[in-house]
Amino acid sequence: MGVKFKSPLELSGHRSILHTDAAQTLVVKVISKTTAHPEQGNGSSSGYTIDGVEGAYLEFTPGNTYKFDQSDNSNSNHPLRFYTDAAKTTAYTTGVTTSGTAGSSGAYTQIIPTTSTPPVLFYQCSAHSLMGSYVKFGTATPAATDTNTTYTVNSVTSGNNAIIRLTGSDSSTDDVTIAAGSNISISETGDTITLASTDTNTTYSAGTGISLTGTTFALNAAIGDLSNVASTSPSTGQVLKWNGSSWAPGTDTAGSGASNSFETIAISGQSSVVAESATDTLNLVAGSNVTLTTDASTDTITIASTASGSTQLSVEKNILTGDGSAVAFTASSAIVSENNTQVYVDGVYQSKDNYSTNGSTVTFSTAPANGTKVEIIHFVSVQGIIRTDTFTGDNSAVAFITGSGILDENNTQIYLDGVYQSKDNYTVSGSTITFSTAPPAGVAIEVVHIKAAGTSTINDNQFTGNGSATAFTLSQSVTDENNTFVFINGVYQDKSTYSILASTLTFTTAPQNGYTIEVMHVGEIAIADISTDYAVSVISSNTTAAKKTLYVLTASLALTLPAGIVGNSIKISNRSATETCTLVPNGTNKIMGSNTTLTLDNANSSFELIYSGTAQGWVIIG
Repeated sequence: MGVKFKSPLELSGHRSILHTDAAQTLVVKVISKTTAHPEQGNGSSSGYTIDGVEGAYLEFTPGNTYKFDQSDNSNSNHPLRFYTDAAKTTAYTTGVTTSGTAGSSGAYTQIIPTTSTPPVLFYQCSAHSLMGSYVKFGTATPAATDTNTTYTVNSVTSGNNAIIRLTGSDSSTDDVTIAAGSNISISETGDTITLASTDTNTTYSAGTGISLTGTTFALNAAIGDLSNVASTSPSTGQVLKWNGSSWAPGTDTAGSGASNSFETIAISGQSSVVAESATDTLNLVAGSNVTLTTDASTDTITIASTASGSTQLSVEKNILTGDGSAVAFTASSAIVSENNTQVYVDGVYQSKDNYSTNGSTVTFSTAPANGTKVEIIHFVSVQGIIRTDTFTGDNSAVAFITGSGILDENNTQIYLDGVYQSKDNYTVSGSTITFSTAPPAGVAIEVVHIKAAGTSTINDNQFTGNGSATAFTLSQSVTDENNTFVFINGVYQDKSTYSILASTLTFTTAPQNGYTIEVMHVGEIAIADISTDYAVSVISSNTTAAKKTLYVLTASLALTLPAGIVGNSIKISNRSATETCTLVPNGTNKIMGSNTTLTLDNANSSFELIYSGTAQGWVIIG
């Protein structure tokens, strides 16, 4: 990884960094860039070397002092400064001091990082572009302070208006005022706000064929008085039909007062079910481990599985604080397997060589420092499908939308540039992740979400880098890269930095000599009781579809497809006896690779739609 450490380090299963008030000096020189520089071919043709390493990537520890010595005359006209981005849009000066002129004896730039320092800063020449690289500080964004723990809502009146008031536990309030407009009165009683009209001047008048008594209207006209409607008396079972010049009683298509509720239902590999008459009934029979539930009010039949087997996922978190002497910490429940835990100290993942578990007790080999945050993630019921979403920070956005809903914040793990984020730093609502502070521009955000399904266990593999090997053999085969967590010296690795084929893990760059590599794999994913739960909806008017639903179309209508997630399914059976039903894209997701409406030109077609991704969108299967 191209990192050199000037201070003493002991590399074993973890990294121990000694605090010192003495400045750690890094010698800066300027050379012509070579291919060793990460920005070769970009910006200035000159680049910095740090202690002889060209374009060095650096990691600093909060509380220590780092002095960039620019006494060498090659630094002339190249003063080194810190910025929040490589393009130098915003300079960072907190804890930064400079002395002398770059290239002159005694010239330096010094930084003393704290836990409030951004996780990543860029060191660059203030006069020329892309001469340096960046520094990681192992810090995380602190959670916002909120003194309120509970809120109450009540309504009050203010003159002619009503107020909905939110009161925090610290007695602070926030009001929403409902103002009375023209001819409107507002009253408030208990938790009820009533809006009433005070208009007494409205005049109602009856037109031709209409009578008015008070505010009640009545239709006095006979059907023969209406335009284009024949006065012929209808017979039993007839319907009103257009005969080319007027509306007149006529016989329905089936020769009775009602058409067939269904015509033909075809299932691949099975005999078709055909209606013999308008009164024929379609019976749905519950098979093994299946229940059928009807709702007449919504014309819905719910098909659910009763198969045994848990589909629950239970993940516990415990956030504790080190005091510099305690090595034992108690989790909220007993830990069956050490492999089912992830432990972080101030956001840095801890190798399992650094601690042991016994019952509900986690014991460190070395006591966490005083004031450090110890977070223990415990997979109590190891049953999950792992989904990963990636984003990029822009220094302003705090809300990010994942590809699927999140039921429990404990089932998430979030990393900023590989640094684990404590759950104090964000909240979850549905599929939205909201940070207390916007991630800096350019920072890679990775959201790992474990959803309920069946799995067997969590497997753990540990290796040691030698500076040249990129391929490592796991103890089991991996079918989905999303089901892995990879850490190097406690730093989470973005999935773009490695690939997995069967049981071989291959890094794009060889881990440094002596660095610990830990690979966690949630194995043997077997989805249980998820795809069997389909609702059935018989519709005769325009409808917006939902996933896992069978729609039976009984009239010419438009079915608007929802926003899709890869793997979502919708089933459709056209029983309208028309060739004019349409499938309408929602404006975001395509249908068969196109954003145009799809017409069902087969009056008796049955098929399934699967969402395949942004390129083709919803595709027809069968």
